[in-house]
Amino acid sequence: MSETFVCSHRMPNPDGSCECGHPTTSHVRVGRTIGCDACNAERLGAEVEERQRADKWRPAHHDGPCIGPGIEGRLGGRCQDEAHWKPVEALPRKWERSNFVPSPHFLNLNVACRFVNQALGDGFGCYLVGSACTRRDYRDVDVRFIMADAAFDQLFNIEPKDGDSGRGGWLNPLWSLMCSSISLWLSQQTSLPVDFQIQRQTQANAMHDGPRHALGILIDPPEKRPDAPAPVAK
Repeated sequence: MSETFVCSHRMPNPDGSCECGHPTTSHVRVGRTIGCDACNAERLGAEVEERQRADKWRPAHHDGPCIGPGIEGRLGGRCQDEAHWKPVEALPRKWERSNFVPSPHFLNLNVACRFVNQALGDGFGCYLVGSACTRRDYRDVDVRFIMADAAFDQLFNIEPKDGDSGRGGWLNPLWSLMCSSISLWLSQQTSLPVDFQIQRQTQANAMHDGPRHALGILIDPPEKRPDAPAPVAK
């Protein structure tokens, strides 16, 4: 280095170079002080970023110029002065949608899937999956009925070893007929572009790791259930 740099974290070597070993381009002058961006980023960057991620600290103003890697956003760093940061209460979590299906259509979908759940019996019920769970511009509404392996094999007349092949899916005429028919019926009942499929439990869990939302679960008030006892006259 041709100029003697007085770093804010340590004194320079006798020959005028900086002990930190970082190049001259890492140093920036603040008033009469020279600060090293690289050292400050290593020392304080992780701590400040962790505070931001925890939503417990927020940038604040302080007197005088910023020092270290936060100067005018230099190197994308943060100001090393603790006065630049103030503790705040944790910010409330942003409300997130569970899916992007319109509410009236979603109610109709649940009512329709209740019949599907009752009709197919041995299984874990219908689930909303796919793009309708994650974005507003979904192409279709993916509904999957997850069926126990043994029941799936018996219904579609396949061997367990065929679960990963097309014989347990689109190459099986009964599977194709049932899925396309139920897709059409659900679409008519809900006015949604429904893509319905029956999935074998093992393959459903192994191949699909996205979000699932159970469908067809409607809770009746106890007094409205068919087996509810008659009200007692007072």
